[in-house]
Amino acid sequence: MKYINMNKIKNIGLLILVIFSLSSFAFHKYYIALTEIDYNSKTKSFEIISRAFIDDLELSLENIHKKEVELATPEEVENAEDLMKQYLTENIEIIVNGKKQDFIFIGKKYDADLVFFFLEIPFKDEIKSFEIKNTAIMETYPEQRNIIKLKINGIDKTFHLTKNEAKGLLNF
Repeated sequence: MKYINMNKIKNIGLLILVIFSLSSFAFHKYYIALTEIDYNSKTKSFEIISRAFIDDLELSLENIHKKEVELATPEEVENAEDLMKQYLTENIEIIVNGKKQDFIFIGKKYDADLVFFFLEIPFKDEIKSFEIKNTAIMETYPEQRNIIKLKINGIDKTFHLTKNEAKGLLNF
Protein backbone atom coordinates (compact mmCIF):
# COMPACT_ATOMS: atom_id res chain seq x y z
CA MET A 1 0.00 0.00 0.00
CA LYS A 2 1.30 3.44 -0.97
CA TYR A 3 1.96 6.06 1.64
CA ILE A 4 0.04 9.34 1.04
CA ASN A 5 1.73 12.45 2.37
CA MET A 6 -1.14 14.66 3.64
CA ASN A 7 1.11 17.72 3.94
CA LYS A 8 2.02 17.40 0.27
CA ILE A 9 -1.67 17.19 -0.70
CA LYS A 10 -2.48 20.26 1.45
CA ASN A 11 0.40 22.20 -0.12
CA ILE A 12 -0.70 21.31 -3.65
CA GLY A 13 -4.27 22.35 -2.80
CA LEU A 14 -3.05 25.65 -1.38
CA LEU A 15 -0.88 26.25 -4.46
CA ILE A 16 -3.86 25.65 -6.77
CA LEU A 17 -6.00 28.04 -4.70
CA VAL A 18 -3.32 30.76 -4.83
CA ILE A 19 -2.84 30.36 -8.59
CA PHE A 20 -6.59 30.51 -9.19
CA SER A 21 -6.96 33.60 -6.99
CA LEU A 22 -4.10 35.40 -8.71
CA SER A 23 -5.33 34.53 -12.19
CA SER A 24 -8.79 35.90 -11.37
CA PHE A 25 -7.23 39.06 -9.98
CA ALA A 26 -4.94 39.46 -12.96
CA PHE A 27 -7.83 39.04 -15.42
CA HIS A 28 -10.03 41.52 -13.62
CA LYS A 29 -7.42 44.30 -13.72
CA TYR A 30 -8.26 44.76 -17.41
CA TYR A 31 -11.74 46.24 -16.69
CA ILE A 32 -14.03 44.76 -19.31
CA ALA A 33 -17.81 44.87 -19.69
CA LEU A 34 -19.91 43.19 -22.36
CA THR A 35 -23.17 44.31 -23.95
CA GLU A 36 -25.04 42.10 -26.40
CA ILE A 37 -27.74 43.65 -28.60
CA ASP A 38 -30.00 41.51 -30.77
CA TYR A 39 -32.74 42.89 -32.97
CA ASN A 40 -35.75 40.58 -32.72
CA SER A 41 -37.68 40.97 -35.98
CA LYS A 42 -40.70 39.09 -34.56
CA THR A 43 -41.19 41.41 -31.59
CA LYS A 44 -39.77 44.43 -33.47
CA SER A 45 -37.43 45.31 -30.63
CA PHE A 46 -33.80 45.49 -29.63
CA GLU A 47 -33.12 43.03 -26.82
CA ILE A 48 -30.13 44.09 -24.74
CA ILE A 49 -28.14 42.21 -22.11
CA SER A 50 -25.34 44.19 -20.52
CA ARG A 51 -22.99 42.82 -17.89
CA ALA A 52 -20.36 44.38 -15.67
CA PHE A 53 -18.34 43.48 -12.61
CA ILE A 54 -20.29 44.35 -9.46
CA ASP A 55 -17.30 45.88 -7.66
CA ASP A 56 -16.52 48.17 -10.63
CA LEU A 57 -20.13 49.37 -10.75
CA GLU A 58 -20.19 49.87 -6.97
CA LEU A 59 -17.07 52.04 -7.11
CA SER A 60 -18.43 54.08 -10.02
CA LEU A 61 -21.72 54.69 -8.17
CA GLU A 62 -19.84 55.57 -4.96
CA ASN A 63 -17.66 58.09 -6.82
CA ILE A 64 -20.71 59.73 -8.41
CA HIS A 65 -22.93 59.81 -5.32
CA LYS A 66 -20.14 60.36 -2.76
CA LYS A 67 -21.47 57.63 -0.47
CA GLU A 68 -20.98 53.91 0.06
CA VAL A 69 -23.03 51.78 -2.31
CA GLU A 70 -23.40 48.06 -1.60
CA LEU A 71 -24.78 45.79 -4.30
CA ALA A 72 -25.58 42.07 -4.28
CA THR A 73 -25.37 41.77 -0.50
CA PRO A 74 -27.94 41.78 2.30
CA GLU A 75 -26.81 45.38 2.93
CA GLU A 76 -27.69 46.50 -0.63
CA VAL A 77 -28.80 50.14 -0.70
CA GLU A 78 -32.58 50.56 -0.87
CA ASN A 79 -32.58 52.50 -4.14
CA ALA A 80 -29.97 50.31 -5.87
CA GLU A 81 -32.10 49.59 -8.92
CA ASP A 82 -32.92 53.30 -9.38
CA LEU A 83 -29.22 54.18 -9.11
CA MET A 84 -28.38 51.54 -11.71
CA LYS A 85 -31.15 52.66 -14.12
CA GLN A 86 -29.98 56.27 -13.85
CA TYR A 87 -26.36 55.24 -14.36
CA LEU A 88 -27.18 53.20 -17.47
CA THR A 89 -29.32 56.02 -18.90
CA GLU A 90 -26.45 58.48 -18.43
CA ASN A 91 -23.78 56.16 -19.86
CA ILE A 92 -25.42 54.19 -22.67
CA GLU A 93 -26.78 56.10 -25.63
CA ILE A 94 -28.36 54.33 -28.59
CA ILE A 95 -29.23 56.17 -31.79
CA VAL A 96 -31.16 54.40 -34.54
CA ASN A 97 -31.64 56.13 -37.90
CA GLY A 98 -30.25 59.33 -36.40
CA LYS A 99 -32.74 59.44 -33.49
CA LYS A 100 -31.87 58.80 -29.82
CA GLN A 101 -33.77 55.82 -28.39
CA ASP A 102 -34.86 55.37 -24.79
CA PHE A 103 -34.58 51.86 -23.42
CA ILE A 104 -36.92 50.08 -21.07
CA PHE A 105 -35.22 48.67 -17.98
CA ILE A 106 -36.60 45.12 -17.71
CA GLY A 107 -34.52 44.09 -14.70
CA LYS A 108 -31.19 42.96 -13.30
CA LYS A 109 -29.66 39.74 -12.04
CA TYR A 110 -26.56 39.05 -9.97
CA ASP A 111 -24.42 36.05 -10.85
CA ALA A 112 -21.20 35.50 -8.90
CA ASP A 113 -19.22 38.75 -9.32
CA LEU A 114 -21.28 40.06 -12.27
CA VAL A 115 -24.46 42.06 -12.62
CA PHE A 116 -26.60 41.45 -15.72
CA PHE A 117 -28.96 44.17 -16.97
CA PHE A 118 -31.89 43.36 -19.23
CA LEU A 119 -33.05 46.24 -21.44
CA GLU A 120 -35.33 46.61 -24.44
CA ILE A 121 -36.00 49.18 -27.14
CA PRO A 122 -39.16 48.74 -29.22
CA PHE A 123 -38.42 49.71 -32.84
CA LYS A 124 -40.80 49.02 -35.72
CA ASP A 125 -39.19 51.01 -38.56
CA GLU A 126 -36.61 49.83 -41.07
CA ILE A 127 -33.12 50.05 -39.56
CA LYS A 128 -30.79 52.19 -41.67
CA SER A 129 -28.15 52.97 -39.05
CA PHE A 130 -27.34 51.94 -35.50
CA GLU A 131 -25.01 53.92 -33.26
CA ILE A 132 -24.04 53.18 -29.68
CA LYS A 133 -22.05 55.12 -27.13
CA ASN A 134 -21.12 53.35 -23.90
CA THR A 135 -19.02 55.18 -21.30
CA ALA A 136 -19.95 53.00 -18.31
CA ILE A 137 -17.15 52.51 -15.75
CA MET A 138 -14.81 54.73 -17.81
CA GLU A 139 -15.10 57.63 -15.35
CA THR A 140 -13.63 55.34 -12.68
CA TYR A 141 -11.25 53.29 -14.81
CA PRO A 142 -9.99 55.13 -17.93
CA GLU A 143 -8.62 51.81 -19.26
CA GLN A 144 -12.15 50.28 -19.25
CA ARG A 145 -13.15 48.45 -22.46
CA ASN A 146 -16.83 48.09 -23.25
CA ILE A 147 -17.35 45.35 -25.80
CA ILE A 148 -20.54 45.62 -27.84
CA LYS A 149 -21.78 42.62 -29.83
CA LEU A 150 -24.56 43.41 -32.30
CA LYS A 151 -26.84 41.06 -34.22
CA ILE A 152 -29.10 43.13 -36.44
CA ASN A 153 -30.87 41.89 -39.57
CA GLY A 154 -28.43 39.03 -40.07
CA ILE A 155 -25.33 41.18 -39.55
CA ASP A 156 -22.94 40.47 -36.67
CA LYS A 157 -20.68 43.33 -35.61
CA THR A 158 -18.44 43.80 -32.57
CA PHE A 159 -17.19 47.14 -31.24
CA HIS A 160 -14.44 47.58 -28.65
CA LEU A 161 -15.25 50.93 -27.06
CA THR A 162 -12.67 52.84 -25.03
CA LYS A 163 -12.49 56.23 -23.35
CA ASN A 164 -10.97 57.70 -26.54
CA GLU A 165 -13.38 55.87 -28.87
CA ALA A 166 -16.62 55.43 -26.95
CA LYS A 167 -18.91 55.19 -30.01
CA GLY A 168 -19.60 52.58 -32.65
CA LEU A 169 -21.65 53.03 -35.83
CA LEU A 170 -23.17 50.43 -38.15
CA ASN A 171 -24.83 51.50 -41.42
CA PHE A 172 -27.12 49.25 -43.43
